[in-house]
Amino acid sequence: MRKTMRIIPLACLVLASAAAAQQGGWLIESSNVVSPSQPTTTVEVWAWFDDPTGERNAFGRGDFDFIASGGEFSNTQMYLWSTPGFSAGTPMGSGVGGVFVGQLWGFAGFWAYTHSPILAWSADWTTTDFTPRTVSLDTRNTTTFEIGTNGTHVYMNLLELYPQGFTPGTGAIRVVPSAASATLLVLGAVMLRRRRRSA
Repeated sequence: MRKTMRIIPLACLVLASAAAAQQGGWLIESSNVVSPSQPTTTVEVWAWFDDPTGERNAFGRGDFDFIASGGEFSNTQMYLWSTPGFSAGTPMGSGVGGVFVGQLWGFAGFWAYTHSPILAWSADWTTTDFTPRTVSLDTRNTTTFEIGTNGTHVYMNLLELYPQGFTPGTGAIRVVPSAASATLLVLGAVMLRRRRRSA
């Protein structure tokens, strides 16, 4: 059987590579394992972007809702700019709605921070249920994720990465019982094994 070779134009390869290279999004971190002795953890959202062309200078701005599979949020904070239009969001039980974070440069002598990843937002998460589990975290409903692309740092030219080059954030919080509860669980498992063996 005769095999045929598919020839792809070089221009198409270049465009496909450029599109794939345009990447950025949210990263989620949790400060500690949650237990009865430490029922609260701080969750952070970091903005990241790659710079394949050397022309991307800084995270510009982005929005999201932050959702957890249980627990409650409080003490929302944003770390870049707090000017009108940006918002740390509104806690609503196990979620925070309407987060919009970002930064400017070339405005009143202020320059943007160029780190990637860069801390953009945080909130405290608390629970009173210490059943051993993993609580999932994620960002949702992003409609904007922009990167500043101006080497002169005089004004911000924005490159929109959402949705083609955007990656939403996912993370987790570990909840563990007290030391006494953990011991009881282990002893219970041992006793169950002994009963099964004796039977």
